[in-house]
Formats: sequence, structure tokens, C-alpha cells
Amino acid sequence: MAADDIGAKHHQLEILEHFLERIDQERPALTQALTLALLFQDLGKLETFTEESKIFERIWTHAERSARILQQSRTLSQYGLSKDLQDLTLELIRHHGLIGHVIQCSEPITAIEPLTRANDQDLLDTFVLHAILAAASVEEGLMTEDLLDLFLEYRHGCLHVIKTAGSWRAYCREKMRHLGQASFQGSDPALQLLPLTPPAQDLARIYPQESDADDALLWRGRQIEAFERLLRLMGIPWVDFHDLQLASMNVPVAFIHHQKGL
Repeated sequence: MAADDIGAKHHQLEILEHFLERIDQERPALTQALTLALLFQDLGKLETFTEESKIFERIWTHAERSARILQQSRTLSQYGLSKDLQDLTLELIRHHGLIGHVIQCSEPITAIEPLTRANDQDLLDTFVLHAILAAASVEEGLMTEDLLDLFLEYRHGCLHVIKTAGSWRAYCREKMRHLGQASFQGSDPALQLLPLTPPAQDLARIYPQESDADDALLWRGRQIEAFERLLRLMGIPWVDFHDLQLASMNVPVAFIHHQKGL
């Protein structure tokens, strides 16, 4: 992997190379499935002519269409591959865009739950490698250091769920609490960019099924996460709520950039 060509840092690529080397040594079938998945991942983007394909084109992502076309055509079985290897390849193709969709905010974070369903770290890292390589192939120069960090951050979240035998719901709630705890609080109007104080009279109505509906940190974190998702949907992916709070307090932009390592 060449860091100079894709804008990533050498230490990031060393991490990815370590994943690949470990998987190749311990689970060579995953490496083979990854190679096949990279080869067939975009079948769903090809022009199709049957009525059935036109229907599925409207309701499925290209990743899901690619997996379906490959499965129905029995292409993999023509190579004499085992059923397990065929299934692995189809799974990689079916889910190769999930992390990217979450980063783009076209899907919520819980959409990547299938990546942890098997509780298999090697399989998770294969999913992550495929997601990164697929994203990097979309456009030259797309995979920057910051974007690669986001992919690795979501990989860290997946690994946490696997190692703690937890659930994505619990992980997300804890993440929201940390986000709420990290925000500045005070009476200064500059800090009040969002309604971060939970409306006690409305919480039970908004979250009727939740035992911790009065959790102020969780409420605050949810508001911030929703706001930051809107920023990303508006095409402002590298600005977060903390940056805006600092700016509203007249903190120099150069200092904010320095804090973010820009």
C-alpha cells in the first residue's frame, strides 16, 4: 500500500497491512473471499435488462444487487469454490458499503450491526479492509487521513461490541453520554447553540420505553449527535459541535485548527 498515493499516513497503512497479514496467516479463506469480493463488488452497477432487475434496482443498494446477481448466476460455483467461501464472498459484497454509508450519514450507526453479528474479529477486519478499499476506489484522492481515521474509529466501536459481548444499542447510548459529558455547559448564550437541557415534562413522552428517560447526559449527547449528522449531510463533515462552541466563544480559528490537527 502506498501512503503517498492516497493521502493516508504511513502508520495508518501499517495498521491495515497488519490486519491483512494476520488474516492471511490465520484465515487464508478470508483473504481469498476478500479478493473475490473486490472483483465482483460492483456487478450491481452494470446495466441490466430484465424486468426483475429493474424492480430490485429501485429497492436495493448496488452492493445488495451485486450479491444477488452473483448468487443467481452461480458464477462462484463455476470456479469450484466451497460453499463456505462462496457465502463469505457474498457477505463481504453485501455489506461492503455499510461503514461508508454511516460516515456519509445516509445510514444510522446501528446499520453496521451485521459486521459484528458473528462475533469474529478476523471477519470484522476483513469487512473493514474491504470497506476502505472499496471507498478508495470510488475516486482518486478520496481516501484522506481523516476519512481513514473514521473508518478505523468505527472498526474500534465494532471491536468493542464484540469483546464486551454487548449490543449496539448499549454502545450507542454510552457514546451519546460521553458526547453529552464532553460538551461545554453554562449560562453564557454562546454555549446555548442547542437545547441541551432535557425538557423534563416531555422526556417520558418522547422516550416512553426507556427506563433512563431522565438521563440528562444521554439527552444532550443525542441532540449533539443529531446536529453533527445534519452538518455532515450538508457537506460540512469536518466541523463538529465542539468547534462551533469554541468559535461562538471567540476562540481563534487557528487554535481550533491546531486542536484538530489541521
